[in-house]
Amino acid sequence: MKARTKFLIGGALVLCTAGYLMASSIKQTGVYYVTPS
Repeated sequence: MKARTKFLIGGALVLCTAGYLMASSIKQTGVYYVTPS
C-alpha cells in the first residue's frame, strides 16, 4: 500500500469522525432548544 493511499484513508476517517461528532452535537443542542426549560 502506498503512503499516499494510507494518507487518503486516514484523512477520510478523520473527516467522517469529525462530521459524526458535529452531527451528534447538533442533534443534542436541537433537543435542548425544542424542550421548554
